[in-house]
Amino acid sequence: GLKDEKGEIAQARAKFEKEASNPQLLIEVGMLQDSFMRHADAVQTYTEGIEKFPKDWRFLRYRGQRYISSRKFPEAIQDLEKARESTK
Repeated sequence: GLKDEKGEIAQARAKFEKEASNPQLLIEVGMLQDSFMRHADAVQTYTEGIEKFPKDWRFLRYRGQRYISSRKFPEAIQDLEKARESTK
């Protein structure tokens, strides 16, 4: 991954920890990890979101995208199909 010299990921995580009922803040953590090419960390963050916010399809969508980045296509298909089903 790229260097997070300003500690943006840690700042975003701290912000989420203060307001842990806000799924958007956890998505922001994952998106920052994505921007620093830390796809494995982002997958973990989105997995955490799936566990904490099971009705929020966005975590499945983002994790599916990261699985594509990691060339884990069966996992990506599974997540993206679940996300699509939950938006119906």
